[in-house]
Amino acid sequence: MSRHLRKFEARCESSFIYYPAKRTLLPLLESS
Repeated sequence: MSRHLRKFEARCESSFIYYPAKRTLLPLLESS
C-alpha cells in the first residue's frame, strides 16, 4: 500500500514540476 502511495506521490510531484515549467518555457520559446 505504501509503495503504491509513493508511486502516486512521485507522479504528482513530477506533474507539479512539469506543468508550471511547460507553461513558462513555451511562451519563452515562442517569443524568441
